[in-house]
Amino acid sequence: MCHRAPGGAKGVLPTSGTLNTIDDKHLMSRIAAAIWAAIAFFAAVSTVGSLQPTGADLELMRGIAVSASVLAVATMLIAWERLPKAAFNVPLLLMTATIGALVYAEGAVRTDLTLLFAFLVVFAAYFLPWRSSAVQLALIASVLAVRLVTLDTSQATGDEAIRLVLLLPALAALAVLVGILRRNAAAREAVLIAQETYDYQTGLLSREELSRVMDAEVTRASQHARPLSLVMIDVSGEMLSRAEFEPQHRARIATMVARSLLGRIRVEDHAARFDEFRFAVLAPDTDGEGAAAFGRGLVDVVRKRLITLGYETESFAVALGWADYPHSAQSTRALIDVAAKGANSPGSVGDPSQAPSAEPPVAPAEGLGAAAPHA
Repeated sequence: MCHRAPGGAKGVLPTSGTLNTIDDKHLMSRIAAAIWAAIAFFAAVSTVGSLQPTGADLELMRGIAVSASVLAVATMLIAWERLPKAAFNVPLLLMTATIGALVYAEGAVRTDLTLLFAFLVVFAAYFLPWRSSAVQLALIASVLAVRLVTLDTSQATGDEAIRLVLLLPALAALAVLVGILRRNAAAREAVLIAQETYDYQTGLLSREELSRVMDAEVTRASQHARPLSLVMIDVSGEMLSRAEFEPQHRARIATMVARSLLGRIRVEDHAARFDEFRFAVLAPDTDGEGAAAFGRGLVDVVRKRLITLGYETESFAVALGWADYPHSAQSTRALIDVAAKGANSPGSVGDPSQAPSAEPPVAPAEGLGAAAPHA
């Protein structure tokens, strides 16, 4: 279940993601090098005495084998991370030209062309935009046309010509199928990324993702000398023990707290589910006083909604903890520890004497924006 906070507050499950493997240039360079190695292999095999095609240009094929091997090594050594993905179009074009030279040297037959061109089409369709696939298919069409034109009468049998003509649409169909596979893989990868980053039940950030975000925010707060606060609330009590064997009740409580939280945070805040019934808000540019006011207001809302759901006030407790940088903590771990200390005490509902931050009492506020200074 996913709930979106007003103004696009952070901590809500997204609908799309990025497929990491498609953007892995190291993987792309290794595959490109493997294709170069395949071209070198076909060229080298064609120079073997018993396997030499009739009328083959052995010197040209040997040159192709050597150059393809060198290019395979060079492709592995190039620092592709510093180049855009579009740079991979260059080795693809060189590969197509090399295969064309192999055909010209009579060192490639229809089977060779099918395999080598299939490698290029799959690479372009999976890793690069569809325009790259279209360009590759156009170049391959040119090579096939030259192949048909240069065949002499004895070679250009009807079956051979038909197979070469059908090769291009077959490669186009292969490109389409690989494109579909790429989209499906991207969708699955997006789900996996979302599961690692967000809590599937509430749509809030996960505990691990909150820690990563906090590292970045603590660094920013340190560089710009700005305050940063972490607010944490914990729901506990007899009602949770009663609901132990009723997952729908536990899910209802967690979802209710998440809705209460998302309805009050600002667009720049980060909301997370820290544990089953423990939730946190990371508030940039907010000092301890603003965090305390927001936390007390949030506790009041959660208590009222629990009562509305039919739970008696004696059956639950809502604890509040907060910590602010740099007053009460100077690191991500310290912020979490200080805020958790207050959230571990059921009696610390807005009571600064038990909460970790030694701020003076403040009246409950409607949101962080009411008491938090902004940059």
